Amino acid sequence: MSAMFSGLLGLLVLFLVIVIPIWLLIFLFSGAKKADEESEKEFNAQLTNLSEGSKAAYILAYNGRKKSAVVTLLLTIFLGGLGIHKFYLGKPVLGILYLVFSWTGIPSIIALVESFTVASTVRTMNGTAAQELVYIVQGAPPIQSPTQLE
Repeated sequence: MSAMFSGLLGLLVLFLVIVIPIWLLIFLFSGAKKADEESEKEFNAQLTNLSEGSKAAYILAYNGRKKSAVVTLLLTIFLGGLGIHKFYLGKPVLGILYLVFSWTGIPSIIALVESFTVASTVRTMNGTAAQELVYIVQGAPPIQSPTQLE
C-alpha cells in the first residue's frame, strides 16, 4: 500500500512540476504569437489607407516602433524580475523601479503575473503606434486620448 501511494505521489509531483508548466508556456506563447499576427493585420490595414508616396515612410517608422509580443514574453519570463521587459517596451522609469527593488523578489512576482497580459499590452502598443504613424505620415496631428488632454 505504501509503495502504491508513493508511486501515485511521484506521478502527481511529475505532473505538477513538468506537464503543467509546459502547458502554461505553450498557452502563453500561442497568445503572444496571435498578438503578433493581429498587430501585423492592423499594420496592413493602416497601410492600405496610405498613398504610394507615404507607404515607405510609414513602413520605416512602424518597423522602428513596433514591439514583438514573443520577445516581450521571453524577457518577462526570464528577466522580468530585473525589469528588462519594461526597458524593451520603452518604459525606463518602471524598468529602473523593478531593478532597484529586484532584491525583494516582488518584481519577479509582478512579472510572473504580467506574463499573462503582456501579449495584449504589446498588441495595444503596436496598434496605437500604427494609428499615430498614419496621422504623422499624412501630415495631420494625432488624435489625443482623454488622458493626454488632462
